[in-house]
Amino acid sequence: MVVLIRARYRIKIRGIVLLIVIFMLIIVGIRSCVSRVKSGDEREIENGVVVNDSLYKIYIDPGHGGSDPGAEGDRTEEKDLTLKVGLALNDVLLESNFQTYMSRVDDSTINVRKRPGMANETDADVFVSIHFNAADPKKINNYRSVSGIETFYYENTESDSPVLAKYVQEALVEGLGFRDRGYQPADHCVTRETTMPAILIELGFLSNYDQENFYLEKENIEKAANCIKEGIENYFEEKEGNKDVDV
Repeated sequence: MVVLIRARYRIKIRGIVLLIVIFMLIIVGIRSCVSRVKSGDEREIENGVVVNDSLYKIYIDPGHGGSDPGAEGDRTEEKDLTLKVGLALNDVLLESNFQTYMSRVDDSTINVRKRPGMANETDADVFVSIHFNAADPKKINNYRSVSGIETFYYENTESDSPVLAKYVQEALVEGLGFRDRGYQPADHCVTRETTMPAILIELGFLSNYDQENFYLEKENIEKAANCIKEGIENYFEEKEGNKDVDV
């Protein structure tokens, strides 16, 4: 009788151990197989944030969205192009091992005054807001001829925003070949209220036929994204002491 009880006890213990092992294997499988993103290679996602070994975190803000179309061209709206560039920028930054956040990944309406707070909560290293411009035909006679790229930052003596703006503006002008409208201070909510170096990029004028048509091509969206990435990389190289900068 004692031998039978001991045998049953050993069987019960082994069953419990087996259940624990199976449970652990299930947990490991879920962590390794669920919630992955593909951008060049696979990266695990936890709570909506891409996890990798990057030292730097980038917050991407595609301007406008939802009920706010932004500037309008003949064939497109600003909100659609900013999202396309934002998603492309997200992809190329992930491929270069940056950690990324986005204010929106679809045609959502997000109050512009909430965006700085959303970015500040992530403790990102830089903030990049993506926009397009349009010339006002009521104010400019030859408004179709207005073109170019410009980058804005909020003037703060304690911020590196001008340095970030300089490198991104230079990379965009060199890479895309559009008129250089410069990088300059401006009082935008998203750059004023963010706690990290922040810029707002105007990638071109949708009122200009050539610039609007340029951004309707997927390869040019990707080209613009790569230029922004290059500017961000140059900024961090300078921060690490590998570049000299004069702003």
